[in-house]
Amino acid sequence: MKRKIAILWHMHQPYYRNPHSGKMELPWVRLHGLKDYYGMVAILKDFPAVKAVYNLVPSLLVQLESYLQGDKDIFQELFLKDAAGLTGDEVRFLVRHFFSANYANLIKPYPRFRYLLDKKKRYAPTALNAGDWLNIYSVNELRDLQVWYPLCHFDEIYKAEDHRITGLIQKGGNFSEADKRILVEAEMELLSKIIPEYKRFAQSGQIEISTTPFYHPIMPLLIDPQAGRTANPGLPEYDLHFNWKEDAVYQMEQALTYMKDIFGTVPSGVWPSEGSLSREVLNMLDDLGVRWTATDETNLCKSLSTEIRRDHDYIVQNPEVLYKPYVLAAHGDRKRGNTRIFFRDTHLSDLIGFHYRKMPFDKAAADLVDRLKKIPARSDMVVPIILDGENAWEYFSNSGRDFLSEFFRLISADNELETVTFSEALDMEAGEIRHYSPGSWIGGNFDIWIGDEEDRKGWRLLEKVRKTIEERKSHLTEKQYAQIREYLSIAQGSDWFWWFGKENYTADLDIFDNLFRKNMQKIYEILGMDIPVEFLVPISTVSAGGGGIEIHPPTGIVHPVINGRLGAYFEWLHAGRLEAAALGGAMNITNPLANTIYYGFGKEHLYLRVDTEKKVLTYFQEDYTLDVIFKRKRKRIVIPVTAEGNKADKRTVTECGVTVETAVDRVIEIAVPLADLDLLPGDPFCLQLEWKRFGRHFQSIPAYDYFHLHLPTSKDYLSYWQV
Repeated sequence: MKRKIAILWHMHQPYYRNPHSGKMELPWVRLHGLKDYYGMVAILKDFPAVKAVYNLVPSLLVQLESYLQGDKDIFQELFLKDAAGLTGDEVRFLVRHFFSANYANLIKPYPRFRYLLDKKKRYAPTALNAGDWLNIYSVNELRDLQVWYPLCHFDEIYKAEDHRITGLIQKGGNFSEADKRILVEAEMELLSKIIPEYKRFAQSGQIEISTTPFYHPIMPLLIDPQAGRTANPGLPEYDLHFNWKEDAVYQMEQALTYMKDIFGTVPSGVWPSEGSLSREVLNMLDDLGVRWTATDETNLCKSLSTEIRRDHDYIVQNPEVLYKPYVLAAHGDRKRGNTRIFFRDTHLSDLIGFHYRKMPFDKAAADLVDRLKKIPARSDMVVPIILDGENAWEYFSNSGRDFLSEFFRLISADNELETVTFSEALDMEAGEIRHYSPGSWIGGNFDIWIGDEEDRKGWRLLEKVRKTIEERKSHLTEKQYAQIREYLSIAQGSDWFWWFGKENYTADLDIFDNLFRKNMQKIYEILGMDIPVEFLVPISTVSAGGGGIEIHPPTGIVHPVINGRLGAYFEWLHAGRLEAAALGGAMNITNPLANTIYYGFGKEHLYLRVDTEKKVLTYFQEDYTLDVIFKRKRKRIVIPVTAEGNKADKRTVTECGVTVETAVDRVIEIAVPLADLDLLPGDPFCLQLEWKRFGRHFQSIPAYDYFHLHLPTSKDYLSYWQV
C-alpha cells in the first residue's frame, strides 16, 4: 500500500515597481529567477515519476514578463553602468546592497567575492562618506563586485554546464565590461526559459500549477479586519470595520484570468496568501469554482477542537485526521461546500524549510523518506508538504539541488511512496468542518499582518484611501478607475504588512514602507487631490539600519523667534517632530549629533529647530558644521550652518538664491522663506541634515534617503482639532 505525498512549492514576490518612477526598486524577482524558479521545475526532468504542485503568484509572473520586455530594476541599471564612471553615491549603493546574499553558500565559495566583502568590513569604520569608497575600492574591484552579485545567484545547471557562466566563475575576477555583457545575455536567456518550462511540465501532467490572489492580499482581513481578533482574542481592540469582499473577489478573479492567459487553463487550486482562510473566503472560493485550497494543520486543530498526536519522533499517530481533504458543512442557507481543503503537515514542511539545511544532503533526504514511511499506512490519505519554494534554498549548499535530487531519487525507487498532485487527491472521501477557525499558516492567526499598531496604521491608510475612491468614483473615467483599482490592489498586498511591526526584519524596510505608501499616493494623484500628509510619513518608526526615525507632523502654525535659545513654551508647541537616530554602518550611530528635529510653518516661512545632547554651540567650537539640504522637485538647495567664537551666533545667509536666517546657541534655529523653496500648501519636499567635521562628512540624518515631508493645508491642521 503506497503512501501518497502531495508537495507544493510556493513561488512569490511582492510588486516592487515604484508607480512614480516606473522602476523596480528591489531585484528579487530577477535574482530568484536566476537561482530558483527555473531549476526548481527543471530538476524534475531527471525524475519523471515525481509529481509536484507549483504555486505561482501573478505579482511575480507579471514582473518576470516585464524583464523580458526590457524593463530593468535599479540594481540592474547600476550593474550595467561602466565601473570607471561610477559616482560616490553609486559606489556606496553597491557596497551597501551588492553583498546581500547568504555568506556561506553564495559569497564564501568564491575567493574574489569573499575578498571584496572582507575589504568592506575592514574599511567600514573609517569610510565616512560616499567618496571614501571610491578611494577604497579600485575600478577593477568595483566591476568585480558588479559581476559577482548576479553571478553567484545563477542556477546550478548554468554554473555547471553553461560555458559562459563557468568561464566567468573560473576567471574569478578582473572582469571586463565585455564580461558584463556576456552575463546579461545569459541572464536574459535564463529568465526567458522560466515560464515555458512550467508550461512544458504542466502540459505533460507531471506538475500542477496553482495560484494565489493577484497581489497576495490576506483575504480574510479584506473581508473583515476583525478576523484578526477572532483568530487571536488576545489582540487589543481596534477601530477597523469594513467589508471589502469585492476586492478579494476582484484579486482572485484577476489571478485566475491571468493564469489562464499565461498557461491556457484556469488553475483548479489556490494556495491563499500565507495560507490565510476563513469561512467567508472558503465560500468565495467555492463560488468561483476553485476545486481545492490548503493551509496549515494548526487551523484544522482549531476548527475541529482536536490535536494532531505525534510520537517522540513527531510521526503523526492519527493520520485519519490530518491526511485527508475537508469541506465546509452546510451552514445557514449554504449547502455543503465543494472546495476541498488540505492541511499541510507542519513538521515535515518545516524540516525542509528550516532544518535540513544543517545536515548533509543525503542524510537529510534519507531522514525525510524514513519519516514518510513511518506514517501509518492508509489507502485513503495524502500527506501534504507545503512550503516556500525559493527562500529556503539560499541556505542549502548548491541551492538545495543535492538534497532535492536525492529526495526525489529515493521516492522514485521506493515502492511504498508515491507523489501526487492535489487535483489527483480530490476523489478521496472528505471530512466536514462545521465551524471553521480563521487563521494563517503562522500560528493559526493573523498577528503578523494586523497584530501590531504599525500594521493597523497601514490598514487605516488603506481604509481612508478606499473611502475616498468610493466618494469620487462617479467622477472617474473607466480608465482612471481601472488604474486606481490596480494601485489599490497592490497596496493591499500582504508583504508590506509583513515587515511592519516588530516580528520581522529587513534591511530594506524603508523601501517596502515607501512602496506601500507610493501606490496610495498615486491614487490621490489620479483623483486630482492633495496627498494627505499621513501618506507621506513612513509607517514604521524603526529604520532598517538599526536606529529609529519617528515623524510626527505639525498640528498648527508656529511663530518662533530665531535666536538659538529655548524661548517661550508656545513658540514650537504645534511644530512637527522628527525623532532621528543617525543610521548606517560607517556612522557614529552610538552618538547621533541630532536628537530631535522640530519643523513647522508660518504664513511665509518654514522653520527648523535642531536639538542636540549638549549645547549645540559647543559642537561648532569643536569644528563641526551642518548642511541643511532641501530637495524640491529637481531642485537641491544646501544651506550651510556655521558658528564662530564662544557666543551665540546669528546670521543671514544667501545660498542658491535662498535667503535664510540661522541662529546657533543652545539649539539651532532656521527660518527659510517658503517662496524661495517654491512651496505651496500640499506640496511635498525632502529634508536631510549632513554634519561635517574638519570639512569632511561625519554623519547624515537620515543616512541614505531624505525625510519626506509635506507643506500642510488648512484641512491638515483642522484634522488635529476634530473630536
